[in-house]
Amino acid sequence: MRWHIDLPSDAESAFMASFRICAKEIPSLPIMSKEELDKGNDLSRAAEASVKGVHSLRFQDVSTGMRLRYLLWGESERVIILLHGMGDSSGIFAGLGPRLASREYKVIAPDLRGHGDSSSSQEGQYTPQSLAQDLESFVTEQDLYVRPFALVGIGLGSVVALTYAERNPRLVACVVLAEFAPDISKDKLAYFYGQAGEFTDQAQAASFLSSRCWGHPPRSIPLVMKHISFRCRTLVRCRSPTAA
Repeated sequence: MRWHIDLPSDAESAFMASFRICAKEIPSLPIMSKEELDKGNDLSRAAEASVKGVHSLRFQDVSTGMRLRYLLWGESERVIILLHGMGDSSGIFAGLGPRLASREYKVIAPDLRGHGDSSSSQEGQYTPQSLAQDLESFVTEQDLYVRPFALVGIGLGSVVALTYAERNPRLVACVVLAEFAPDISKDKLAYFYGQAGEFTDQAQAASFLSSRCWGHPPRSIPLVMKHISFRCRTLVRCRSPTAA
């Protein structure tokens, strides 16, 4: 996660950085072979099928004005809340959620604002504090404040988990953080390199997400497409800077 240190730290610079990356990379993406496309589609369908029927999909209106979608597994007094990272959604926990529920936990995975099927901020407010406020209201509406619960965060979700825990120490039993370094500026995590991208189809989106345009090791297109149904909808569709 060290590369995050040099990423943009405000909304305008984040959009411009993403816009430049997408404008350069999308037109030059390689054409997927039929074999890659077929294999990717099979994995994508399998991923969607693995989520259906094993969870409860619900929505919750919160006092911050957001409508949050969340996945729910299990029924127990022991609660675990899973928070996804930038550019993802609750669907990435399709494998973890049922496993934790089988160990007698109630597992809740919300889509953060601007991600998945949750609503977006009209004011462009996506700071860790704003996301933590959404979670605070969600906890209140769901009556989860009765006893301490566990928070598990990935990337941006880790920052939200820490921010929430700092604001509500008595409600958090433990915090588990992944893909996170404490010396990273919290504001610099509120950025996804594909937030200004618009794609013609899933194949083009998968090619972009598997490219090396942001320095990560190359990823298999079929494996990227396995999660494409969860990730495509999370790309923030911003207007071009030249748009009216």
